[in-house]
Amino acid sequence: MSRIYQASITIFLLAAACTSSVDGNGLEIQPLDDSGGQSGLDYAWSRPSSPQALANAGYTFVARYLSYDTTGKNLSASEAQGLIAAGVDIVANWEWAADDALDGYNTGVSDAQQAQALATQCGMPSDRPIYFSVDFDASPDQQAAINDYFDGVASVLGVARTGAYGGYYVIQRLFDAGKIQWGWQTYAWSGGQWDSRAQLRQIQNGVTIAGADGDIDQSEAADFGQWGATAPTTTSAEASQAFVSPDEQHYFFIDSTGTLQHSWWDGNANALQHDQWGNGVAGNPVSLLAGPDQHVFARSTTGDLQHWFWDPNAGLQFNQWGSGLADDPAAMLVGGFQDVWATDAAGNLQHWFWGPNSNGVQHDTWGSGVTGRPSVLLYHGQQHVFARGTGGTLEHYWWDPNAGIQHDTWGSGLASDPVAEPIGDFQDVWAIDGSGNLQQFFWGPSTNGIQQMMWGSGVTGRPTVLLAGAQQHVFARGTSGTLEHFYWDPNTGITHDTWGSGIAADPTALLINSQEHVWAEDSSGVTQHWYWDPSTNMITHDNWGQ
Repeated sequence: MSRIYQASITIFLLAAACTSSVDGNGLEIQPLDDSGGQSGLDYAWSRPSSPQALANAGYTFVARYLSYDTTGKNLSASEAQGLIAAGVDIVANWEWAADDALDGYNTGVSDAQQAQALATQCGMPSDRPIYFSVDFDASPDQQAAINDYFDGVASVLGVARTGAYGGYYVIQRLFDAGKIQWGWQTYAWSGGQWDSRAQLRQIQNGVTIAGADGDIDQSEAADFGQWGATAPTTTSAEASQAFVSPDEQHYFFIDSTGTLQHSWWDGNANALQHDQWGNGVAGNPVSLLAGPDQHVFARSTTGDLQHWFWDPNAGLQFNQWGSGLADDPAAMLVGGFQDVWATDAAGNLQHWFWGPNSNGVQHDTWGSGVTGRPSVLLYHGQQHVFARGTGGTLEHYWWDPNAGIQHDTWGSGLASDPVAEPIGDFQDVWAIDGSGNLQQFFWGPSTNGIQQMMWGSGVTGRPTVLLAGAQQHVFARGTSGTLEHFYWDPNTGITHDTWGSGIAADPTALLINSQEHVWAEDSSGVTQHWYWDPSTNMITHDNWGQ
């Protein structure tokens, strides 16, 4: 069985730990634990004196509201921009009436539609969850109506993006029923109990922080639905050969001997580090960060799906997920699950996934008639996979929670494997055609069907893409081994320049702290690295080693 995830919309600002033992309502305050979680603040009409004041006090995210209100309760686009500019992440929460969840399915649909529209206007990425409030002490006999409400929410957002705010018992029942993938639990109506599946906890009401009246919250997971400058990146974009963890940039590649090599930049030591993770593999690996664990998937020389991960407590671990691969895998972290797709020798699109409650690695088949390495994106809670058809078509598969796996064809003429990215309310796919042209295919609710645009020429292989603000950046290997860079500027259109030369492999790109980073191997198998810093407007190049 495939999975789909849902989320919800509330926007959080985390605050410092509290020291009192009882709040203004006489409820016991739950202290912050020592798990390393972040602290923040949720607030409504009141506002902090400035986002920077919150950041300076150590607050790393806010929970903010979306609703039908027109008197100032809601998050605005300008407020979101100011918070993110100050380094404060945002979590979105929908709340109108405290007991709207008792109104059932149709209300869940309309609330989710409005929440999605408002969140998009504020700049929330299309893969982030929204939390929907059950802001009262719900009884067990009210749960059926509440479940119906969240079914309505999920019909709009997908379960992967559906979340709930409430006390212990309602959060527990929603998780147990599979109605939510995200939980924000308040200490109220909880009797001192906490559901370990909830990514957020509200631990104190009625505080004033930097001039804002609100409530203190604490994160219990690395990904708690936040968006902004430091939000997780692998929940929306597919995994690549590179990822970033605090103060470290990691890059994996497979050398000519079939060894999985790992290079990383240690910001604390200000030095490049290197080790080897395994051998007997081919092609290009994919890597992702799941909590503190670093995961790498690669195709063995005999077509097995190999999995390595670094556990900070146990060191390097290894297992095998499947077999029959004919090309490199694509991977994504979605709602706590690790998902991997690859094509087999018979041209079938195969899917493996694992999560904390999946009872081992699971597998299913999504389609047939494809070749090469697929690409995946998350759009409105649905997993979308793009692959090159055996006849050069652009094939598209997606999981609909109501209808199962769906399929259509977007275009033709592909000579390379595609790369896909969700951009606002659009799905965008790039590939190189048989004449060496960089083609873009895109679809959104307002596009009147699938659209196509040519970005440039003289390129080969599989491109790579990153987003920097409103700009889309695509890097590809030139036919003469140059590193070609194309980007979309809203004011001037498609722009092109060349970053370097001498590459013999397809590039990998990643946005790190507003810097654009690109890696590629040269003809000697040495990893070359380029990056552009907006503060200096300069491209810098260094050698990361073999």
